[in-house]
Amino acid sequence: MNKKKQECLIKQLNIHQNALYGLFDSARDRDILPLLKGSGEKCQSLFQGTRGDLLADVAPWLVKFSENSGFLKKFMEKGWGNSWGIFFAGEADFAMTRRHFRQFLFVDEMENGNRLYFRFYDPRVFRMILPIYEKKQLVEFFTFAGRFFVEDEDPSMLLQYSLKDNELETQVTDLEADSESVNMNDAWPQ
Repeated sequence: MNKKKQECLIKQLNIHQNALYGLFDSARDRDILPLLKGSGEKCQSLFQGTRGDLLADVAPWLVKFSENSGFLKKFMEKGWGNSWGIFFAGEADFAMTRRHFRQFLFVDEMENGNRLYFRFYDPRVFRMILPIYEKKQLVEFFTFAGRFFVEDEDPSMLLQYSLKDNELETQVTDLEADSESVNMNDAWPQ
């Protein structure tokens, strides 16, 4: 990631008043977990207990970034564009935020009722599921997050998701142009 794109991305992530969090998939790259553990930032696996211990290397990890985090820049250099995870701005404390997102870790398969891991924190999955969520699901998912920040398929683009009147809004920012965000709800005919 070039310096201009990184600066634009960090500016977009820090523009909001709320704390900046990330949910990262340590299964995507073996460098993620050592980076998180050596960061000095508050982080914890969404898995817990024996399963959490056994699956730590491939678990989703919640991170709360400190203000002016040097780790955020380092993480962007290595992870942006590699589907390492998603970012969000939230008001709740770390424990409440972790508890909230733990409830989305599994889905029940409709055909036979099997419980499956749900990798909602993978940007490729996130971009697909959020637009098809029903209003009630969106409101529940956004309970502790005012805005989500996700890399697009084209990593020079930042997608921002928020709710307005319980409807999903999507903004796209071209990180290379350092341009204003475009509200995709205004760009597409209804």
